[in-house]
Amino acid sequence: MLGNILGGAAMSGHPQPAGAAGERVIVIGAGIAGLGAARTLADAGYTVTILEARNRIGGRIWTDSSLGFPVEMGAGWIHGSTGNPLVTLAQAAGARLVTHDVDSAREYQASGAPLASAQVQRLAVLRASMMAAVTAGQNASTDQALRTTILSGVGYATLTAEDQRLVDYLISTEYEHEYAASSEALSTWWFDDDVAFPGVDQVLPDGYGALPDLLARGLDIRLSQRVTNVSIAGNTVVIAATSATGGASSTLVADRVVVTLPLGVLKSGAVTFAPALPAIQQAAIGGLGMGVLNRCTLVFPTVFWDPSTDWIEYVTPRRGEWVDWISLARPAGRPILVGFNAAQYGAAIETKTDAAIVEAALAVLRTIFGNAIPAPVASKVTRWGSDPFSLGAYSYNATGSTPAMRDTLAQPIGGRIFFAGEATHRTYFATVHGAYLSGTRAATQIRALMAAGTPTGTGTRTPTTVGTRTATPTQTSVPTTTRTRTATATASPTRTTTVTATPTTTPSVTRTASVTATRTPTSAPTATPVPSRTRTATVTPSRTATPSPTRTRTVTPTRTRTVTPTRTRTVTPTRTRTAVPSTAPTRTRTPAP
Repeated sequence: MLGNILGGAAMSGHPQPAGAAGERVIVIGAGIAGLGAARTLADAGYTVTILEARNRIGGRIWTDSSLGFPVEMGAGWIHGSTGNPLVTLAQAAGARLVTHDVDSAREYQASGAPLASAQVQRLAVLRASMMAAVTAGQNASTDQALRTTILSGVGYATLTAEDQRLVDYLISTEYEHEYAASSEALSTWWFDDDVAFPGVDQVLPDGYGALPDLLARGLDIRLSQRVTNVSIAGNTVVIAATSATGGASSTLVADRVVVTLPLGVLKSGAVTFAPALPAIQQAAIGGLGMGVLNRCTLVFPTVFWDPSTDWIEYVTPRRGEWVDWISLARPAGRPILVGFNAAQYGAAIETKTDAAIVEAALAVLRTIFGNAIPAPVASKVTRWGSDPFSLGAYSYNATGSTPAMRDTLAQPIGGRIFFAGEATHRTYFATVHGAYLSGTRAATQIRALMAAGTPTGTGTRTPTTVGTRTATPTQTSVPTTTRTRTATATASPTRTTTVTATPTTTPSVTRTASVTATRTPTSAPTATPVPSRTRTATVTPSRTATPSPTRTRTVTPTRTRTVTPTRTRTVTPTRTRTAVPSTAPTRTRTPAP
């Protein structure tokens, strides 16, 4: 059905294989990954059933309409408007897309006053120093926590208290909120080993839920079904589930299963596998990190801030608290401010009551805008870290992990069990489009078995090694783009990821990734204050890498951000990596809330 909406074969990418109608597939999870897989398979003639533990579809896309208008509790943006399959879905759903303007951002100091010119200049100097430290750390022979790299590089212990606060602010807004993880957990080598679609970031003012709603049309979706076990039994897969409402148990049998459980749930062991997952796959689950990013949405009677400002950033006196805010006054036409908290503080506030969280948020807004601001007429808070069906917001590359772990996690088992979800996408992890593309990839893998004449699932799995810096996985993905992150410092090093692949006529391309790393030190940047923040992305059609025991890899995501009337970010250390001996540690936003 959706194939017809989007142009038939252009969406499915393969002719329907003979016998597809006789294939039964169960998809675990009705998030965007599961819906993408199910929609693709159903449109190709497979019999598909989705089991979803929640009482709603969408997963970490969650549009709450209880206030009479849409409020995003999870994913909030489509990142990159050019070539992004979510834009196609949004257009098919008739959803409005509005650019979210990062250039309009304003920064405020701890007192609530706008940053002074001297502070802006000091931020630029510190940012450049931080980038130089990150560049040096990414060219080092061993990996370590990103915060350790930065603090050592900027001489944190010798800085004034004011400069330390500015560094903590930059670490929080540049890294911790971006990757939903503590800088003490992020890998210096691999934290930013992602790429992006070019173009602008967009919001859906009428609700992100329009996308899962579109994909779900006509599908067999069974809500409140909590899967507890996945077992391979001969030429079938047996799924055990219990009702999330009444506790009644059920067993379903299928030819194949697509597991789209969030990484946090896989880590918890709430779902068991028989036989147990291969040790290498378990190591990948344990090695990758699952981050926390929470929202506090405040609905006011009127707009008391500059409605042309989409971003508000606060140099908090307490590390990591209430640093990033967005306004929906212009994009959605509503008097709404949303405060974000990530990493340790994002997790810590989950233990507080809604009222206490709202009051903490209002205290910051009163500091910035004065005590006379009106009380909110409504509010919503999230607790993604303790949500039993996600146990986190999205995945990140933790110290000691490697990007190859995502490929390992994505590998099918015995032609029966397939995996999808943002954590399984090597380059688009932590994004809605990465989750969606991982689902269509899993569907393509199942269809490839049929096309190859192996409907009974005789396919085998050869795992790649996770403990060393060698990888030779195969993954499907859409043509990638390089993402550059530019911080406000001139002469800042740029970091490039050379990506090549052979595009096909379908929305996705097959990518063989086995990478070799080479490291070459790059020069440190010098600082010059710039008044804005921009994000750019350059396009490379796809990525190719040749298997090699030492992995040669040109890493160039160039991602540019210009942040506020007072700052531009160039976070683009150029780095080429030479693989260290195999004894060295190997190294991992839906909601993009």
